[in-house]
Amino acid sequence: RYRGMDVHWWLDQTGRQSRTIDTVSDPVAARREPSFQLAGRESCDVRGADIDLNTLQAAGVEVAGRLQTSDGHRVGFAGDLPATVREADVRLGRFLDLVDRHVESSNLTAEVDPADRPAPLRVGDPRDRMDLRAEGIGTVLLATGYSPHHPWLRVPVTGPDGHIRQVRGATPSRGLYVVGQRFQHRRDSATVDGAQHDAHDVVSHLCRGDSPALCGVELR
Repeated sequence: RYRGMDVHWWLDQTGRQSRTIDTVSDPVAARREPSFQLAGRESCDVRGADIDLNTLQAAGVEVAGRLQTSDGHRVGFAGDLPATVREADVRLGRFLDLVDRHVESSNLTAEVDPADRPAPLRVGDPRDRMDLRAEGIGTVLLATGYSPHHPWLRVPVTGPDGHIRQVRGATPSRGLYVVGQRFQHRRDSATVDGAQHDAHDVVSHLCRGDSPALCGVELR
């Protein structure tokens, strides 16, 4: 939450979620952007419950760079942590600046909380290697995310990045449509709320050509 409102509300209000793929300079890179690292809460009134790297570090978690090598019980980390943290802070700052400008231009200052930004993460001198056995670490959990994977789709419509090639949901294969892909057309295409826009485009396409009988369907 920022200034008392859920971050997704701010994304919608500032137009970030409605950005379309044809407005970005590198669509492939845009579709590979990391997901927002968010934590759910039971109540919007909870204060001080943010779970960011500062919170984890204060709780005893040692933050390291990207895992780069593994040799038995020894692991090595890239020296990219300071640069990665700085870049993340800059990106966060740009977004919060956008929110603050929106608050001012929309006369919401009296309606929302004062701006209270998280402190930058202090990484110190992160180590580049670790002996897991010496540290008493017996479990390693890799949270690497997912890549598009469609082995069941035996139609040549998959691009080099694993995504199904499409324009507004229509693939190169007649009669085959897709919704829900990451940044398919809008930034929020992969969300339940955002997929409705792509579904609308698909039904509109069907109405225009492949299935005129659908033209009487009310599009919501």
